[in-house]
Amino acid sequence: MATTGKVKLLSLAALAAFFLVIAVAVANGKTANFDIGVSNYIYSLRNPAATAIMHGISSVSSTPATGLLTAVVIAAFWFKNRRKTALFFGATLLVSVIANNAIKYSVHRFRPDIAPLEDASFYSFPSGHSMNSLVFYGALLYIARKSIKNKHLLAAFDIAAIIFVASVGFSRIYLGAHYPTDVIAGFVAGTCVLLAVIATTEKNNFQKGSNPRINEG
Repeated sequence: MATTGKVKLLSLAALAAFFLVIAVAVANGKTANFDIGVSNYIYSLRNPAATAIMHGISSVSSTPATGLLTAVVIAAFWFKNRRKTALFFGATLLVSVIANNAIKYSVHRFRPDIAPLEDASFYSFPSGHSMNSLVFYGALLYIARKSIKNKHLLAAFDIAAIIFVASVGFSRIYLGAHYPTDVIAGFVAGTCVLLAVIATTEKNNFQKGSNPRINEG
């Protein structure tokens, strides 16, 4: 178990360093050619049907929608007497939202202004939709692994979550609400938050003498 914990911490450190590299590059305008080139290619794929789908994906992954879903999940766990799980889930999403807003204030990157299909306010880096969606579904998958033994069902959940989260990131670029590096940074930052909260939770449980997981005992 100690080895697993070290792997998580090393992964967290590596991802945090990668995020810092992206943030510095963005702040110094080093990603402009990449962002514009990728964005323009994605804009070339626009059509009415795809636009409707992208608006739908963006809407269900917005902060209000994710907040509502988070409240529903917390309530479900709470009333099933899985209160530590409910607190873990709520804390993970709360940390994600706070971290996202703090980084946005720090970097001060403005939104793309090339043919946006969606009105978006506040700063652009990193993408809140991408970051919070990854944390939301990543936390659910972590919890599922503690409750579901069916490997095929877990694999199906993994694939569905990966496809949806990737679609969220793509939709934000497609709609002109974010640059590609905003989305990449959102995924990296979200993974950092997820690993940090999981590592903290498992460490606390381990120190209390229980299994390094969300113990409801």
